[in-house]
Amino acid sequence: MIDIQLTYQLCHQWQTENHISVIGSAFAFNELLQGNELIQFFKDCDDETTFIDRLQKLSGHFAVVITLEDKLLAAVDLIRTFPILLHQQDKQIIITDKITSDIEIDNHEVDIFKKVYCTLENNTLLKNWKQLQAGQYLVIDSKNDLVNIKTYFHHTKESKIEPDFISIKKLNALEKKIVQQTIQYANNRTILVPLSGGYDSRYILALLKQSNYEHIECYTYGKKNSYEVLIAKNVAEKLNIKWHFIEYTDELLDIFFTEEWQQYSNLNHHYSSLPHEQDFFALHYLKKQQLLPLNAVIIN
Repeated sequence: MIDIQLTYQLCHQWQTENHISVIGSAFAFNELLQGNELIQFFKDCDDETTFIDRLQKLSGHFAVVITLEDKLLAAVDLIRTFPILLHQQDKQIIITDKITSDIEIDNHEVDIFKKVYCTLENNTLLKNWKQLQAGQYLVIDSKNDLVNIKTYFHHTKESKIEPDFISIKKLNALEKKIVQQTIQYANNRTILVPLSGGYDSRYILALLKQSNYEHIECYTYGKKNSYEVLIAKNVAEKLNIKWHFIEYTDELLDIFFTEEWQQYSNLNHHYSSLPHEQDFFALHYLKKQQLLPLNAVIIN
């Protein structure tokens, strides 16, 4: 017996039509698919081969669960934005996005977690619970209760040595595509960029500015007068982009391990990894001070 428990209902929500459930959005052939459009994209997936083909055509933040007569198919995107977790014991199988039952700690996995701060492969910190990793999909034979977790995208690829002008041309094309899709997804909402003193965030900010997108803001956090903060401030001023600075003081960090932090942590660790800490305090401050634009899209 397969019990599907999809509970996430915050910024994004699961949508179900007939035997297909989806959450999030993704691009296919440069078209943004959300909600019913994403459901329709998977409508004809009645076998594993077709399912893989559809997954490999998508680029975005999504998860999907499809219940067929003889099997269940499920998948997460390339960074596992929305988790899918699996519980199997005897002939009872649970597919969910949040673990709420049978919380029995696996001490072997705890020992591994202490060394690398995450669980390995499809394991979690709990017995009988597994997870899909980024770029993976799940096939369950509902007649025989056979479970297989497979990969549809490999993050490591062989690199080819090419002349610089070809690599630069490909990079420019990819830049253009990413910025266009980001702007299309943002749909006139504010794009908020965490701006450090490093090259990555400056690169993203410059691409967005070059595209003439009007609704851009950025924020930097840390110790005032640090070289990274000064660089970020200088970049924001030169690009004429609204900049927020959040000084990380002992008082600001006192929220650590409060009820608000615990709520954030519980929604994000999934018994498999540590929740990201650094930006939480800055975003919490911006929201509390009503400086965080409504429905802002954070590009990190």
